[in-house]
Amino acid sequence: MSTSTPFPIKTDGDPSTISPRRFSVAEYHKLAEVGVLREDDRVELIDGVISSKMVHSPVHDAIVSWIEQQLRPHLLDGWFLRIQSTITLDDASEPEPDLAVVRGTPLTYLQQHPQGSSVALVIEVAETSLGRDRYKATAYARAGIPAYWIVNLKQRRIEAFRGPDGAEYRESNLLGLEDGLAVELGFADETRFNVADLIPTVG
Repeated sequence: MSTSTPFPIKTDGDPSTISPRRFSVAEYHKLAEVGVLREDDRVELIDGVISSKMVHSPVHDAIVSWIEQQLRPHLLDGWFLRIQSTITLDDASEPEPDLAVVRGTPLTYLQQHPQGSSVALVIEVAETSLGRDRYKATAYARAGIPAYWIVNLKQRRIEAFRGPDGAEYRESNLLGLEDGLAVELGFADETRFNVADLIPTVG
């Protein structure tokens, strides 16, 4: 006859010992082709991890459209704005930024998504996704995207990154409503935007 001794089993193990299954861009596309990922699934691929995108509030979507209106008149010929559309950064990342200034025309990308070398500026509008959008800066820098802005709606400021250098940006600036933003690639010479014009008073 065997006897057992009660032994409390702890369930507070270290989650860092669990490695997530990382996917390549090709595998990510295959999951969509076979129906594992549906067209209406709100997901994107960042560093090999398929992650859910935040639900957009009316304020978020309104500000995205507002910024589009402010930027579009200043674009040079041969550049256009993509709104909440996919860009391919490398073999492990395919985000869908809120806005991206891209070389060419929409018809340039009938066969493949724009790559980092074709993107001048990426903008993410952050209402509840600030930490996630800061994390993306590494992926955007690695892809060589010259400039990245995070529009922080709650604090009404812009976190501006420029000068990609490996997996980081050489410059990062926190800009308030009284500050201005200079842009270069893709825009007319000496184009400058006021932060207050990009983040209008809401409500």
